[in-house]
Amino acid sequence: MSRQTEPATTTYIRNSSIGAERVEDHLFLIDQARNRIHALNGTAADIWEILQDATTLNELVQLYVKAYPAQPPKRLKQDLLLVIEKLASFGLIGNPG
Repeated sequence: MSRQTEPATTTYIRNSSIGAERVEDHLFLIDQARNRIHALNGTAADIWEILQDATTLNELVQLYVKAYPAQPPKRLKQDLLLVIEKLASFGLIGNPG
């Protein structure tokens, strides 16, 4: 993720070279280029599914505010940003273009 662009308006999308395999209630991402497998928790798996299409952090926050109205939007944004940064650090998602 580029720190030059505001994370809230940066667009994210899945890395198309990453495979995904669902086993029961678990989602595993397969990165053959790096010979790694990543197990995602429920929230990260949901974000992975959403990022099939290019999406900004602000758009993710809007979706989660609707799904979890009792949670403060600022907290949701912080938590979602952590997941986005972790997925990006492993090369699982990136910026389209």
